[in-house]
Amino acid sequence: MKRFSKEIVMLVVLATGLCNLVSRQYVALANPASENSTHLVKSKQPQVDGGYAEAQRRIQVAKETQASELDLNRLSLSQLPQEIVKLTNLQELYLSDNQLSNLPPEIVKLTNLQKLYLSGNQLNSLSPEIGRLTNLKALNLWNNQLSNLPPEIGQLSNLKRLDLQNNQLSNLPQKLDSLPIC
Repeated sequence: MKRFSKEIVMLVVLATGLCNLVSRQYVALANPASENSTHLVKSKQPQVDGGYAEAQRRIQVAKETQASELDLNRLSLSQLPQEIVKLTNLQELYLSDNQLSNLPPEIVKLTNLQKLYLSGNQLNSLSPEIGRLTNLKALNLWNNQLSNLPPEIGQLSNLKRLDLQNNQLSNLPQKLDSLPIC
């Protein structure tokens, strides 16, 4: 490999930072002394999961645009980026077909949330904090591994649709009886 001057090394550092925003697999090496000045070489930095990085990117765009809807379906997420709780304008959150086994309790900071889609994950329980999402109108928990629901789910007084198919539920909280669910 060629030896580069300090200026070239600085360009590599800058290019590395830019490339890392897009992909952690490649690093750009620049050589302004030649016409063909940009080359990609394999990076030795640890990779961030592509789905997680994509989720972070979508969350950032949603934050910048003050989006009311966010689609994070099918990203193979096993956890949610913490930045998601800053999206206080969100009304619809799509998290289906990931690998989530739980939701962070901080999700209750999304107070404007009206639709939450969590089908096709690996959820085995819900945090009692779910009851604080009082604006929820639709909660889709289809095809998870839920064996019970917290009684606090009965506090979702605006809930119109609750999908619990294909779970391992043996009983439901009594408070669900009072909700106007169809």
